[in-house]
Amino acid sequence: MLDENGKTLIANRAARRIVPNLQARQFHRILRELIAAPGKPNKRGPTTHIVERDSGKPLSILAVPVNLPEPVFAGDPASVVFLGDPEFDSPPDADLLSKLFGFTPAEANVASLMMRGNTVEEIAEKLRISPHTARNHLKRLFSKTNTKRQSELVHMLMSSPACLDFT
Repeated sequence: MLDENGKTLIANRAARRIVPNLQARQFHRILRELIAAPGKPNKRGPTTHIVERDSGKPLSILAVPVNLPEPVFAGDPASVVFLGDPEFDSPPDADLLSKLFGFTPAEANVASLMMRGNTVEEIAEKLRISPHTARNHLKRLFSKTNTKRQSELVHMLMSSPACLDFT
């Protein structure tokens, strides 16, 4: 969360890990430009920016203005900034997956690894289970989420709050 000058008021753990790896001046210039988008302060819409990186995996930035009906005072939140970093590996919250979808701990671990792009074989290897057992867990995930394909399952899970890093 930023004030009207682009000063960070609140940052979660993920943001605190991502931002230091960026060129500070360039990043802060981009943030100031995003939050100073044209339009009346209480009528601005979201703005976006892509930061190209040497790795080829761009960082996406979304700045959403806090449209307060009253004038904003110095130090009040002006924008909420969301960072999308494909290089940042933040595992989904397995406990939250269990609570949201009724997964067992083992199923939640399979779901978490699936959400991170692992194949059934990779999941089996990482969890030290057979591919057959991993597929059985996957079948139960399909059943509990009323999905039929891995892409549909991953979409549902990635759309859930389990991917958000609140710390």
